[in-house]
Amino acid sequence: MLADEDATQDEVDAAVSALRSAIGALVPAESETDIVNKDALATLVAGAEVLVEAKYTAESWAAFAEALAKADAVLTDDNATQDEVDAAASALAEAWDALEQLELVSITIMSLPNKTDYTAGDTLDLDGLVVEATYNDGSVKTVTDYRTSPTKDATLHVVGERTVTVTYMENGESKTADFTITVSAASSSGSGIIEEDDFNYGSGPIGGSTAAPAAPAAPAAPSPAATIEEAPVPLADLANWASPFGDVLRGDWYYGAVAFAHANGLMGGTAEGAFSPNTNLSRAMLVTILWRMEKAPAAQGGSAFSDVPAGQWYTDAVAWAYANGVVSGYGGGLFGPEDDVTREQLAAILRSYADYKNIDTADSGYETASYTLAAFSDAGEVSAWALDAMLWAGRQGLINGRTASTLAPQGTATRAEAAAILQRFIEQFMARAV
Repeated sequence: MLADEDATQDEVDAAVSALRSAIGALVPAESETDIVNKDALATLVAGAEVLVEAKYTAESWAAFAEALAKADAVLTDDNATQDEVDAAASALAEAWDALEQLELVSITIMSLPNKTDYTAGDTLDLDGLVVEATYNDGSVKTVTDYRTSPTKDATLHVVGERTVTVTYMENGESKTADFTITVSAASSSGSGIIEEDDFNYGSGPIGGSTAAPAAPAAPAAPSPAATIEEAPVPLADLANWASPFGDVLRGDWYYGAVAFAHANGLMGGTAEGAFSPNTNLSRAMLVTILWRMEKAPAAQGGSAFSDVPAGQWYTDAVAWAYANGVVSGYGGGLFGPEDDVTREQLAAILRSYADYKNIDTADSGYETASYTLAAFSDAGEVSAWALDAMLWAGRQGLINGRTASTLAPQGTATRAEAAAILQRFIEQFMARAV
């Protein structure tokens, strides 16, 4: 319009008016300083939302939860200013830093089990047991996911006052509490009673003297480097062995195995004239047998397990087995000395003992056409950690199927079965006729 020489005044005035209106309608562009950045707040909120309330004290969590709620509200507010966003992020970060870890201080047995008096051969009954956990913020709660040693339903072998250890773990912390039960001898012979004297295995060549072994003046650790040839285990002459046990008679499938174990000092009776072949073997019994086979070496250091106190008949045996890699326990500082040993545990412990004795177990886990776990319908019940050991024990003929089609890896091992398995192990790997 300005360059048009023929434009009228009305046209010029109209153009000026339109330009003024357009200028008035202009909206300034947003500057970078006016853009609200919520990235830092969004990252904080995302991280905070995955925290678990149960891991922190109630007071510190309440303050944190309040800060998180406010931060989340600001994050979703489209009209929030940068100052509001920054303030919410700062408050959430401070509340996060102030969170106090909930720590387990102790556990207390509030109510004993309904049953505390047992007869040898009974199983442990925990009905009625009430356990409370106390935390560093003073809070208390009843817990049920604890573990006991002996475990629930474990067969009680040892006569006398027995300590049951309760262990509860939370957030990586574990605490224990004990209670006492009383196990009385059964009235009849051959009942499966196990007393400490049962592990003075007699005068066989493996067991040595019937007296408890005296610790040497200077404790000496057993030498893992000793080969089988350097320390052969002589076999006893079984030709004239006469069974002193009324429950071990000629014709019993386990007669020869018991004869071997008894004559070689591996296992004794459980009562006068009784071997109790069908009584389950405990983990402490198995480890003690292996320890005696090593001539009861002195233990190095204290117990690695909270449920293996000093002064028990199996204390030194478990300490030796742990120190030499024969056993590792359940985890959480527990060994379960009075728990019945399972067949897969027996296989794993024997293989570890074989490693300790420098017996070649390199083929553990190798399946052949002549031996495969797939032949057993319950092969899927073998624990992953025991798979190689069960394969090794099966290939070596140490642990056979319980039936032609079942392996029973979670089944317990009786004293008769243990005697047979130990006989096979010694005769195959360690024995030298004398």
